[in-house]
Amino acid sequence: MLQVCDIVYYGLDSFDRDRQRWRVDAHMKRVEDTFGQKPIETVEDQILYDIISMEILKQKLRREEQGLPHTRRFRYQWCRPEEATHVCLSGICGAIAPIEKCEFIKVVEWPQEQIEEARKSAVSDFWLKGDHRPYGWFWE
Repeated sequence: MLQVCDIVYYGLDSFDRDRQRWRVDAHMKRVEDTFGQKPIETVEDQILYDIISMEILKQKLRREEQGLPHTRRFRYQWCRPEEATHVCLSGICGAIAPIEKCEFIKVVEWPQEQIEEARKSAVSDFWLKGDHRPYGWFWE
């Protein structure tokens, strides 16, 4: 199982020649869009539902016209390593990668206390219980 502070290969560099190296920063899982599944109980809920529904429909139609994926929305959410389907990576830029597409190389060459702190921080309540969204919605 990959851990925070592991160095991995994922994909190719900008020239499509050499394997790209990354550091694992966090574990993530895919979360499906559940908009519209909550009961509408007030007039305010209905107004908000109507506004958001119209925006989602506009996005969907715009994406369809452009030939982009448009059938379902999902996002990634921070989670514990054992729940993860993806990892959040950093390098020259950042990426979210499926765990099975990453190949472990080694652990970063940091002091052990720093590695332990980074791993502990990645599973802190701040990240796991909050509604922190590093990215917006993705479509497929």
